[in-house]
Amino acid sequence: MTVHVLNQGLLTTVQDIGRHGSQKFGIIVSGAMDSYSMRIANLLVGNDENEGVLEITLFGTTLRFDEDTLVAATGGDLQLTVDGIPVDTWRPLLVHKGSVMKFGFAILGCRAYLAFAGGIAIARVMDSKSTYIAAGIGGFEGRPLQQGDCIAFNDMTAFNRRVLESVKNSGGTTDWSVQYHDLVNVDADQTIRMIEGTEYEAFDEQSQRTLVSKPYVVTPQSNRMGSRLEGPELKLKEKLELLSEGVTF
Repeated sequence: MTVHVLNQGLLTTVQDIGRHGSQKFGIIVSGAMDSYSMRIANLLVGNDENEGVLEITLFGTTLRFDEDTLVAATGGDLQLTVDGIPVDTWRPLLVHKGSVMKFGFAILGCRAYLAFAGGIAIARVMDSKSTYIAAGIGGFEGRPLQQGDCIAFNDMTAFNRRVLESVKNSGGTTDWSVQYHDLVNVDADQTIRMIEGTEYEAFDEQSQRTLVSKPYVVTPQSNRMGSRLEGPELKLKEKLELLSEGVTF
C-alpha cells in the first residue's frame, strides 16, 4: 500500500517517540512534539504505539491513497477532509483507493498526527524512524516530505486486520472515539516539573520563587531541542557568563 504526496504543506515529517540513548554523541532525541497524540493515533489503527507517523504542521498537507487504507488522525484540529468532505478525528477511518485527504488550516493546536495501519515502511536509524532534519537522518530520506513523494506501508498485522474488519463492518468509521479533552485539558494551565541546574544558586531568592510561582508562556521560538519561555524577568545575584550545558528531556 502506498500514498502519494500532492502537497507537502508547511512542514510534514515522519516521527515516532524519538531517538533515545545517543545524546552523548550530539544526536538529539527528535520525535513527535505531541507524543501523546502520536501514540493514540497508532493505537487506534492497531499499531505499536511507537510506530512512525506523519506529523503535519499548521496547514496544507494533501495525500492521495493508492489502496484502501486504515488510518487515524489525532492532535490539533486542522480541518481534515477526505474528497472534500469533513471527517472526524481521534477514531479509526477507512480511506478508499483514489481518495484525497487534505489537512486545512489549524483552528486548534498546530500539529496533527496521521497513523497508517501496519506502519510506514522506512528503516530505523539508531532505533528510531524520527526525522532529524539538521543531520539529514531518519524519516523519509532524512528530510520533510515534498510534493511527488510516495510513501509505502508495511503489511498489516493480524491485529491491524481485526481493527480494519471492525471499521468496515461499521461503514468505514466507528461510532466511538477517544475523547481527547476528557483526558487532557489543553485550555488549562500546565504544571511543568523542574530540576535545579548547575546555575540555579546563581539566581537571587526572589527569582527562584518567581520561577515556580508565576506563569510563563511558551513562545514560537521553540523547537525539539527546547522551549523558550516568556514571563517575569529572572535576575542573577551577580553578573556572570552562563556556560552552555547538555539539554535534558
